[in-house]
Amino acid sequence: MALVAPDGADIITSVTFPPLETDHHYVLADGAYAVSNDPTPGETNATNVVTFSIKGQAFTDKIVVEMSSPGSGSIRYTTDGKRPSLFNRTNYSGPITLTKTALLTASATGGPFTTEAFIQIAPELENRISDIPLVIAIADGRLSQTNQREMTFAVIEPGTDGRAHLVSEFQISTRGGIRTRGETSNSFPKKPLRVEFWDVNGDDRPLSPLGMPGEADWVLNARYDFDRTLLHNAWIYELGQWAPRTRFVELYLSEIEEPISETNYNGIYTFMENIRRGKGRGDVEIDDTDKLAITGGYVFRKEKTDPNTWNFSGGGENLQMIYPREEERSARHHQRDWLSEYLGTMSDAIRDHGSNSEQGYPAFINEDACQFS
Repeated sequence: MALVAPDGADIITSVTFPPLETDHHYVLADGAYAVSNDPTPGETNATNVVTFSIKGQAFTDKIVVEMSSPGSGSIRYTTDGKRPSLFNRTNYSGPITLTKTALLTASATGGPFTTEAFIQIAPELENRISDIPLVIAIADGRLSQTNQREMTFAVIEPGTDGRAHLVSEFQISTRGGIRTRGETSNSFPKKPLRVEFWDVNGDDRPLSPLGMPGEADWVLNARYDFDRTLLHNAWIYELGQWAPRTRFVELYLSEIEEPISETNYNGIYTFMENIRRGKGRGDVEIDDTDKLAITGGYVFRKEKTDPNTWNFSGGGENLQMIYPREEERSARHHQRDWLSEYLGTMSDAIRDHGSNSEQGYPAFINEDACQFS
């Protein structure tokens, strides 16, 4: 936002606002701008928003963070990204000196939550820069395919000089969950990862990393044996119909609480959208639980077995259901049965009639509406 001179060209003064999460807005609190998730159109802005003196960032030895709120309510905070509660909170009384990684979450009485990560790095990384975004992920234990670990997560984007500096302010920082993904690739030293962004309650927190539409579910896709150029998978997504958006990043990954160092460098990853239904992702119609109206709104894939996915068969193939979700399996079994039978009939039609417009696959698939990825 800028104040421009009468000539329409010269900028007198300006303020730069980072991207907002869904249903959040900016407020002016104690002379500084803060983010609120309690919009009040036409009313006075909230006075109980907590503002941090600095944004989330990496540090080497120690870092001092101050909190303020224009209201009269007391400020309570945690260092693990969770909601301050009776048994997990500290009353703010003055500047906080951090000497290790912390995910500060604070709120004033009755107000929204403000969260910023402050991640300790080894002195050897203080001058680390990259031509592409940098990502830091710190899990609270050893990662596996089946056991999701809690994490602290941060993204650093390139600045005006075209470089991402590890000690620059984080574009986003959040609490979340992380696990490895894949089958064969899960055995590689450089493992693909699935991450979820969480709010203070452990619920989905839609964020917009690297200019992509806001969502909570993301993939950090590793390239090891099968694509050593690192380019093929990302490039193929640019062709044809809808496909997940991708961005290249460099990843630092830790499974223990210690300063991030060069030993945590995991290399270049493809930061990409997980296949999900929504306006910013797969624009698939909402499905219907009515047994008589179940002919649309499915997202499924053919891939190796994933222990965290609803597996079913159709057309002689082992498939995985994305929508409806796995946790809805028992309530939506009739939809699975309908889809399985439909795919079987379509498979027979392809075998017997090929592309015949009346009896082949065109009779089963709306080629313009069907999305393949």
